Amino acid sequence: MINKNKYKCLCCNKIFYSYKKSRNFCSLKCYHKYRKNHQEFGNYKNASIIHNCLYCNKKFIVLKTENRKYCSSKCFQNNRSLSVKILNQCVICNNNFYINKGDLKYKGRGETCSVKCRQEFFKLGKYVNCEICKKKIYKPQWVLNKSKHYFCSKKCTYKFSYYTSNLETIIAQLLKTLKIKFIQNEFIGKYNADFYIKHKNILIECDGHYWHNLPHIIKKDKEKDKYYKSKKYKVLRLQEKDILNNINKCEKKIVRFLQNV
Repeated sequence: MINKNKYKCLCCNKIFYSYKKSRNFCSLKCYHKYRKNHQEFGNYKNASIIHNCLYCNKKFIVLKTENRKYCSSKCFQNNRSLSVKILNQCVICNNNFYINKGDLKYKGRGETCSVKCRQEFFKLGKYVNCEICKKKIYKPQWVLNKSKHYFCSKKCTYKFSYYTSNLETIIAQLLKTLKIKFIQNEFIGKYNADFYIKHKNILIECDGHYWHNLPHIIKKDKEKDKYYKSKKYKVLRLQEKDILNNINKCEKKIVRFLQNV
């Protein structure tokens, strides 16, 4: 038979017995009570700290991980009512209203005076073309103000974020100025082409100086070109030094290539 060990509780000084090798407390209540009063005990990350309430200056105990500044919800609400208020004009109904300075960071609260106006604010927007597949999509005004690129689905966002480089953005702008219709990051078989000009059946690839001079990538590019030619696509490769330093050269190359096809 295993004998029980005799221990004394650090909190209530009660004598208790346990099979465990080391015990300091007789119960969880004693453990938490002792821990509140002795924050250095065990050097725990969740050790308690004493804070002063920002509103009533009352002392209250909080764990280290908690970021509480008030002793109760009443003090929080009372302090919020005393916070700095700003006069603002509603975007929808043009009425003047007061708003707490802290609420300006929340979208829709700083711009509108009521729930009805807020709902209308989120409905405002316009139709935009998807960055990748050129599909028409409806986006609210706050999204239009926030971002420059718009996508119809997760696939298109993944294509843009994962595959698009700085070189591609420069060539995309160039093709737009030339008024050439194209699809960016088009999958052809298992390969991803940077630009696909559908009406001419042309693929344009932007080759970075470092990456496309690596031996295993050179092999991969050759395999790519063979596959594209087998599917009757015509490939034009543009180098990084020409894209960054001599964009006119790239423009001439593209125009000549389109004329010869």
